[in-house]
Amino acid sequence: MIKVLVMSKQVNVCKEIINNSLNQIDGLRLIGIVTKLSEANSIMENIEPNLIITTESNIINLIKSNFLTYSPSIVIISSNKKVNTDYKKLLFLSSDLNYSEISNKIFNFIKDTIIATFKEQTINTLIQLKFDFNLSGTIYILESVLYIHTYKGSYSFEKMNRDIYSYVAKLYGTNSNRVKWSISRSINYMYNKHTRESYKIIEDFFGTPYPSKPTPKLVISLVASKISL
Repeated sequence: MIKVLVMSKQVNVCKEIINNSLNQIDGLRLIGIVTKLSEANSIMENIEPNLIITTESNIINLIKSNFLTYSPSIVIISSNKKVNTDYKKLLFLSSDLNYSEISNKIFNFIKDTIIATFKEQTINTLIQLKFDFNLSGTIYILESVLYIHTYKGSYSFEKMNRDIYSYVAKLYGTNSNRVKWSISRSINYMYNKHTRESYKIIEDFFGTPYPSKPTPKLVISLVASKISL
């Protein structure tokens, strides 16, 4: 789930943003509603929200001053026509927009920043583990991991075939059994790429001693859990 912090000097503005815009977007987990920079700073230090939605542009200076590596995506909703800053992951929205427009723009911003970064991290991890992206099963693993983080957040992996495989199957015009078979095939190819010595990377990541092969459920769940949004 994408962790969201909402900040405005007026509590009623926070409530309006949450009730009318954020509630329309799946995969968000609200971790705080604050009215002061000091409160926002405390939450950022302890929880590190992925997305901050605020009416206060000075939060950018706070982040630049107090954090070296932490750089959340930020949405500023304001009547000001321009925010003078070089902060990269920033979306400025006019307060004149209606809530539906704000919701759509935030959703697209999330896809372009947070999810895109997580997708890149997941691809790099799978490559390091020697998964082959020429195989459809590897693509299905990637889509499964993205689905877990973006849309569900937490649920029973016992329902993987019903929930995850069916979702991926719809994306690619196939069926759940084909998705599961392709993922198993991709894992077999990955396994065969390793020598006894190089298999240590699999042992360390999945906890499966040679010559055991990780199952589809283990691959998807551990890749999803070890890569943080």
